[in-house]
Amino acid sequence: FGLYGLVGGVLAFVSLIAGVLNQGSNRFMAYATGSEDADDVRRWFNVSANIYFCIPLILLPVGWLLGDIFIKYVLKIPPGRVVVSLWIVRFTLISLAVTLLSMPYQSLLIARQYIHLYSAVTLCRSIGAFVIALTLPHFPGDHLFVYAALMATSIILMQLVFVGVCRCVCPEGRI
Repeated sequence: FGLYGLVGGVLAFVSLIAGVLNQGSNRFMAYATGSEDADDVRRWFNVSANIYFCIPLILLPVGWLLGDIFIKYVLKIPPGRVVVSLWIVRFTLISLAVTLLSMPYQSLLIARQYIHLYSAVTLCRSIGAFVIALTLPHFPGDHLFVYAALMATSIILMQLVFVGVCRCVCPEGRI
């Protein structure tokens, strides 16, 4: 699980930058919501969506390539663990990309003050992680691979729920 922590640490840095961008999106969407200008909210949502669409386009291929290089040539990983290590990097990158794509929707939910919906989805994500941790010993195979795959699936599913909820309750959330 040390490799999972290493990959998570590197991607936490990317998430930090994305979080700063998200705060900016929150501010501008909240201001536009407060001024009751639906076109302005939609405009800021679309700008945010375009920015968050571009980041994964750069992050995925670069991260995939650098991850492969580091796993195969830089890090000292036992030969039997290289394939699992590569999949951990890939699962994490895909999860991060989907999370980035859902950030404008999360910002819109917060700007429109649907905090209860945001909190409910976040709570479900935490419960999902808890269930994964509890059931992990009961899965056959490599537990690190299973953990990474289940966490990625959980994260992607919750981000899709964020998008779906936002599209249902916020008319500006439709590109």
